This record gives sequence, structure tokens and C-alpha cells, in this order.
Amino acid sequence: MIGRATVQVILGLFAVLDGCGSSVVGGECRDGLTVCSGRCVDLSLDPSHCGACNNVCPAACSNATCTAADIDGAVLDGAIDDAAVDGSADGGGPLPDGQITPDSGLTDGGESDGEVSDGALLLDGSVDGATGLDGATGLDGATGQDGSMGDASVSMDAGICVCGIGEVCCGVDCVDPRFSSTHCGVCDNTCGTGQLCGVNPPGSDPVASCVDICPAPLVSCGDFCLDLSIDDPTNCGGCGISCSSGICTDGACQGSLAAHVVVIGHDFTQSLAAMDNLLANAVFLSRTIQTPVRVLVYEGTAGVTSIGNIQSAINSAAIAWTPQPVSSAQEITRSLANANVLLFYPQPGMSDVELELLGAPLTLALQQFVERGGVIVLLDTHSEFNSGTYQILQSAGQFVASSVEEVSGATVRVVRAGDAVALGVTTMYVAQPTSVSFEGTTVNAVVAGDDGPVVLHEAINPPL
Repeated sequence: MIGRATVQVILGLFAVLDGCGSSVVGGECRDGLTVCSGRCVDLSLDPSHCGACNNVCPAACSNATCTAADIDGAVLDGAIDDAAVDGSADGGGPLPDGQITPDSGLTDGGESDGEVSDGALLLDGSVDGATGLDGATGLDGATGQDGSMGDASVSMDAGICVCGIGEVCCGVDCVDPRFSSTHCGVCDNTCGTGQLCGVNPPGSDPVASCVDICPAPLVSCGDFCLDLSIDDPTNCGGCGISCSSGICTDGACQGSLAAHVVVIGHDFTQSLAAMDNLLANAVFLSRTIQTPVRVLVYEGTAGVTSIGNIQSAINSAAIAWTPQPVSSAQEITRSLANANVLLFYPQPGMSDVELELLGAPLTLALQQFVERGGVIVLLDTHSEFNSGTYQILQSAGQFVASSVEEVSGATVRVVRAGDAVALGVTTMYVAQPTSVSFEGTTVNAVVAGDDGPVVLHEAINPPL
């Protein structure tokens, strides 16, 4: 049974609890609390009564003052889950956020935050991601250009340009560094007064360099300005042209090497060592001029087997040479200036008219080539389509014959053992299939059979 004293204690407890609860019924609030709207509240912490009754804070109350610790764009942007209140209906901060949807829908700096160009709309007036999380993908604000039409987009913030073959991007312009006086060889290399941008040899780095312009009548030869009108045997008529005789007159070397014209009646579809020696000797009659020997090669209608055997025969001499294929009279004329030898392969598939049309335009060029000591070698064959490949040289004025006769299987002999073309060749050998001899010619025979000469060689002294 409960006594009176017990009932009095219980009633006293209810009174205390009621004074600290949500209602005030005949009691007072404990120290530090204030009655607001019938409730005991702490004005220093209650966000609905911050500092005074009914002073509502948007987020939190601290020391009787409203705070903005979780408001996007405020001082502590990027704090605990700021995206949770970002863009809320009430603005989420002192200023309108500017968005209705949460910032990327995730914690700031999460899954590619910045995909919609964070900061481009200047939300909240701040740079989103002030804690260093935003931009983790290397896009937002990575170059300090946040808000410039979408960082890391194709707007080329860094000045990138798309250039063609051989061009480089210098600033925002595509330039060819070989010919630019302001970007010679590399970007921003400007040639000075009295200079031009000169192309360097292929494979050089840089591709071009600024070079001095030589005043007339001087011309630039390497690092020097030279007067080529002076008879200089080391630069006779052009840069680097050296006269072996040491004599230069009117821009031309005097006492030059003799020229050679060699006509061989073998097409090398099949070959022997003796035939290989003949061809190699003929090609390298020019070997005292320069190595590797530069050989212009006209293949035309020559067969694959012939081409392969011809190259093998030349290689058998173990002397360096550089073949340069040419395919027309115009290309031959243009390339002869830098050649030592002109080699015509046998032409079994060309007509007589085609052979003459190839040779006739070469008349002047071959004459000049011979005058400076060039070597011409022509290989011939039996053909049902023409009367002999030799007609190329005949039309150009470098050889004369009336016809060819097939001598396949015949024994042929060296008849001029002292000739340079016959060096190392056996005194006799069997002419291989489709070999021919030449009729109606007065050129010196080196190898001949019963039906006439098979290999001919004419040495030509240059004019005095």
C-alpha cells in the first residue's frame, strides 16, 4: 500500500519533468532554458528559436547565432555531404543556389563531378569543390581556367591546332618549319636580317635552319659565299664540283675522264660467271669517279628474271653502287646531272617505234653526259616485237648498227683481252639463250662469235 509520503514524492517528480518538457503546466523552466511557444528551449542551440523565440535558422544554431556550415557555396564548401542540401527548395544558403536538382546527385567530388562544366554557371558565386575533391578527374579547374566554355573540352583552351603533313603547331597557327622565316626549323626561331630559312638534308633535326644570304654575285656553298665565275678547280661551275685534273676553265673541268658506251648482246635470263664479269666491268668503268656509283636504271619491259640476274651480276663485283629507277626520257634527262652510269635493261616487249621515241629526246642530254665522262651501258636481246634494243642509243646518236642476229648456244670468244670490259673474263664461253650479235657496226668488239660481235665498247675522250 502506498503511503502519503510516497505519493508526494511521485507528484514532485512529475512537476520537475513537466517543467523541462515540451509543455509548461504550473512550473518554471530550469536554468539556461527559456519558454517559447509553451516549450522550454535553449536559445543558444535551438534552430527554431536561435537567440530569441521564433528566430528560425535555415540550417543550425550555435552560440545563439544562425550558422551555415552545410550550405553549398559558403565558407565550408565541400563539408559533410554538402550535396544533401545543395539546391534545396529554400535555396540552401544566403543566396539562391541557382539549381533545382542536387549538385551531380552525389557527394561533391564523386563520380565525375564537373561533367556539366562545374563552375560554368557560377553557382553560389563560388568555385565548387573548394576542399580539393571536385575536379578529381583532372577536368574541373585543372588548368586554372574554370568556367572558360567547359574546361578540357574541344574548345582548345591550351592553344592546340590540327595541322597537315609536314606542318607543326606554333601557338594557334599551323606552319611549315622548312619555309617559315619566323618559325624556321622549330617554333619561334626567327631568322635575322640578311638570313633566310634553308632546308637541311633529309633526316636532319631540325628540318631547317636560318642561313646567311650571300650578296650577288656570290652564292652560298655550305658555310661560305663563293664567286663561281672564278675558275676554282674545287668549285668549278658549281658548289663542290672538283676537277680531278686541277684545271677549271670557264666553269668546266678540263682533262676529264673518258666516257664509255658499252653494248652487250645478253639479256641475262640465264647467266654465266663470264657474262657477270663483263657487265660488272662495264658498269664500274666509272668507279674512279665516285663511290657508291650512282646508276640510273631503265627497266621498261625487262622480265623479272633478267632484272634479278642483272642486279646479281653487278653485285658480284663487291663495289658499292646505288640504283635509281627511271621510267621516261624526261626523267632520264632530269636525273643525269647526278648520275655516273646510265643502264638500259633489255626491252623484249617494246616496238621499234617505241624504242626510237625513247631515244630521240635524249640526244642532247646523252651528248652532254658523255662529254663529262659518263658511262652508258645497254643490254640487248632477241625479240619478236622489235629489231633490237640498241635502237634507243642509235636514235640518240650514241651507237650505230643495222640489225641483230640470235646466237644462243654459240661459242663466243674474247677478241680484245686488253679492254677493261674483258678484265677477269674467260677467253671463251657459251652464249646463253636469246643472246644476239650485232651487224653493220664499226664499234670495237670485245667479245665476238662467228656471226659477229656480241660485246662492244667505245671509249670517248672528252672535247678539249
